[in-house]
Amino acid sequence: MPEDKYDFKPTPAVRTFRENVIHLIGENYTFFGRVSGETLPSNARFDTLKSRDEIVKALRESYDYGSKVWAGLTEEKALELVEGRGGQRVQRWSFILVAIQDNMNHYGNLVVYVRLNGLVPPRSAARN
Repeated sequence: MPEDKYDFKPTPAVRTFRENVIHLIGENYTFFGRVSGETLPSNARFDTLKSRDEIVKALRESYDYGSKVWAGLTEEKALELVEGRGGQRVQRWSFILVAIQDNMNHYGNLVVYVRLNGLVPPRSAARN
């Protein structure tokens, strides 16, 4: 998405493209923080991201964090029971599945934003 379209939103009731990506960055840290057991700073730290370059850098860093956590996950730690949503106890590794599902949901959402701006997402572009 070109930077001049980052504040696009299809209706007043939904997030802008920028807000969606910033939300995704925070969610990556939230879910992988649950996997690692780390207490991370508030996701409000991402609210100051403005430029496309800042946002893309932070998004890449959130995926790097997730990769590092996943790579360091032992079977024993993966199977530990931790508190999930609604107070239920779930195996620690289940937050990896939640992160994947969340990312796919946001990807689908962002593809619509891109297409509403007359653009073709790179994954859908013709291959040469």
